[in-house]
Amino acid sequence: MNILCKSFIASAALASIVALSVSSASAQTAEYIIFEVKGDAEGLSEKFVLGAVLKVGDRIDLPKGAEVRLLDKGGAVVVLSGPIAGTVTNEDESEKAQKGSNALHVIAKLMFGEKKLVNNLGAARGLGKDGEEAGTGLPWVPVLSKPGTYCLPMELPVFARAHTSKKAKITVVATGGIFNEKDWNKNEKTISISELVVKGTDSYTLLFSSQIKKSSFHLLDRTGLNTAEQIAWMAERGCAKQAIQLLQEASAGTK
Repeated sequence: MNILCKSFIASAALASIVALSVSSASAQTAEYIIFEVKGDAEGLSEKFVLGAVLKVGDRIDLPKGAEVRLLDKGGAVVVLSGPIAGTVTNEDESEKAQKGSNALHVIAKLMFGEKKLVNNLGAARGLGKDGEEAGTGLPWVPVLSKPGTYCLPMELPVFARAHTSKKAKITVVATGGIFNEKDWNKNEKTISISELVVKGTDSYTLLFSSQIKKSSFHLLDRTGLNTAEQIAWMAERGCAKQAIQLLQEASAGTK
């Protein structure tokens, strides 16, 4: 495979996605989602639309000074720096590749539906209401700033809160009405709810003493899942802000 431009930067998992031609027309599995575009070249944002999916054979013409960030099916971030002219190449077909492809299409749907968040990825660091204290900066530690849907890792489910001046109570309700409670002590920013969840259950109702309305949260066993699959899981369960924040974190790791 020929590398078209020395200014092209890729993750260790991917040597190159740009070449002069596609070596096998039958292996239509290479896909990448566009999640960040930089540069002021005319027509750049129209040519590289946020949330669009690039496939084998798609043409890439990137002018000097422009940069496009892509997420591949393995969850790795690929940075394309212009000038580049070429097409997306193929990669091996496999069940894992198909699973990653499905994840990318979920993320694409998320990005088209959450354009305000995507256009300002930095805003995802504050998971509360506008003007409230910013979030933890960690996509897997959501801030209980208002009733909503949250996503947590099964191995260590932790919530954060913006205001710690008062003691609070958190109640977790599982299927069948089984519930467990825990005090959230004054001045404690975060709280682990590991002892409140029920083995074998991954979806819960949540009651927070300072909020009248109920929230919900979901647990994910992240074992064996790459970043793209984790983002897609968040998106499918309604945790849009956390999903965009995780995408942002993946991008920050390439800088």
